[in-house]
Amino acid sequence: MNPLNVWVALTEILLLLGVAFCLGWLIAYSQYSQRIQTQKRAIDVLENKLKPFNQASHE
Repeated sequence: MNPLNVWVALTEILLLLGVAFCLGWLIAYSQYSQRIQTQKRAIDVLENKLKPFNQASHE
């Protein structure tokens, strides 16, 4: 990295940080998306089981 001025160096660093963040996010999403969906489905099932109790307490 041999920048012509400070703004070139700052832009390059910010772009590299952005690419690193996006790459890390994509890797994490690909590894954990299945687990997250499984947990969401389990939460939905438990919420549906609790609906009768919540309706009875509001009446």
